[in-house]
Amino acid sequence: MPSASSAPAASVAAAPPVVRFADDTQPEQRAATDPLRGPDGWAWQKAGVDLAWGLARGSAGIIVATIDTGVDSQHPDLAGALLPGATFLSSPAAVCADGDADDNAHGTHIAGIIGATGAEPAGMRGVAFGVRILPIKA
Repeated sequence: MPSASSAPAASVAAAPPVVRFADDTQPEQRAATDPLRGPDGWAWQKAGVDLAWGLARGSAGIIVATIDTGVDSQHPDLAGALLPGATFLSSPAAVCADGDADDNAHGTHIAGIIGATGAEPAGMRGVAFGVRILPIKA
């Protein structure tokens, strides 16, 4: 027999399922030339990044190192933000790209989340746009 203290928990467990939380994840329609958020920037708004930009933004005096699969140095959203990278692979797999080039776009994606510059025509800005990115391939 359940104790009096377990009765509320038992009644919740026995109740039919209900929606406790719902989130509309459909992106809002915005112009591709939005100066901060770009065409897919609804996620920045959901996370409150656009509010943080009102308080502070990245600056060229801040260097963020990304240790990942490399970074595409030709990506337009990272133009002007990338420093010369470094590679630390002692015995790279055959599938690894040469030098500090990105092996599978993951490192470029992460670098973009951090410091994409928002290059036109459809660019996104990173959370800390304005910082410099030091790509480290490891």
